[in-house]
Amino acid sequence: MGAFSIVVSGQYKDDKDEGDTIIYTGSGGHEPSDRTREQVRDQEWTDFGNEALRKSSETGKPVRVVRGYELESEFAPWEGFRYDGLYTCTRAWQEKNRDGHYIICRYRMERVPGQLPLRRRSTNFPRYKLLLGEVVQPPAPMPPPVTPRQRIMQQIGALVDSDQRTHGPSKELHR
Repeated sequence: MGAFSIVVSGQYKDDKDEGDTIIYTGSGGHEPSDRTREQVRDQEWTDFGNEALRKSSETGKPVRVVRGYELESEFAPWEGFRYDGLYTCTRAWQEKNRDGHYIICRYRMERVPGQLPLRRRSTNFPRYKLLLGEVVQPPAPMPPPVTPRQRIMQQIGALVDSDQRTHGPSKELHR
């Protein structure tokens, strides 16, 4: 089946975000209770999420990408998380992290053509300019999350619902 979505949020210092191309670092290799996310072992294909994303590189099925505000990228939102469309995983491989100590899983994500242009952070003020013809609608209120993971899952669920209203339901993916 493959991966449903990824969140590029600045959790891994090896991530590279060039907008239409993302070099994404897989998951694992750190202690779950360690908030610094320092790597303490090699990542493996069997770590949570890595196997699914590797499968996506084989099938070519698109993956939804959500960007977080902590990502050091001109394409990151100013606050919270933002759905940025569909990407295809065109390559999966393993290599040493940039410190050279541990092996990490890497994925090349290419944006599917034909989507609205990506927003960029303004260097002058913390806002985005509206794209030509864009209408901004306030998001529906959500119940207060209990944990950070539930908050992320609620936001992704709302984005997927919006995506399906715009592009129609996916035949492969069901909520």
